[in-house]
Amino acid sequence: MTNQEILANGPEGWTHVEVFESAPVPPKYWRRDNKSYLGGKFIYDKWSQRHNGWFQAVSPTGNMRSRSDIERIVYLESVLKGKAA
Repeated sequence: MTNQEILANGPEGWTHVEVFESAPVPPKYWRRDNKSYLGGKFIYDKWSQRHNGWFQAVSPTGNMRSRSDIERIVYLESVLKGKAA
């Protein structure tokens, strides 16, 4: 899945995404709960496509990427292609 597809398909409010490079598994979207901590770490909510809602989870595993980083990469790629100023 491309960075543009990750941005386009994410649920409202997501802050991070877990991407699985080695298998054709859809990305898992996460929302960081900035008010809750467990052992000094943020608690994340996980998006459930089946239930169409957020559910509290502890901590994601795998290859986490932040939404702001992905947005920046997409912007910079568009600059390189001459599509943004």
